[in-house]
Amino acid sequence: MLNQEDQSPLLQSKDWQKLQNDLGETTFFEETSKFKFLAIKKKIPFGYYLYLPYGPYLNPSATSEDAKACFKKLISLAKNESAIFIRIEPQKFTNNSPIQM
Repeated sequence: MLNQEDQSPLLQSKDWQKLQNDLGETTFFEETSKFKFLAIKKKIPFGYYLYLPYGPYLNPSATSEDAKACFKKLISLAKNESAIFIRIEPQKFTNNSPIQM
């Protein structure tokens, strides 16, 4: 399901963040004109990790520099929150995506 405003995944929206917060989860939302991500801090027996359901979302006009900026923000957040890893589920990349697999 896609967010009607920008076609990003619903699970990377402020509405999903509100639901997660209502369920007691700790969340972090970062948004620029080129990318956004909703990170959910999850507890595991030996620490924490950050989970980005169907994220991060990169705007179709994002460049590789925008993608790097997104991941720099995400890594900085993980360090600040003492997360031991980051679990991402990026959207399907296309031939003109700033990240090539």
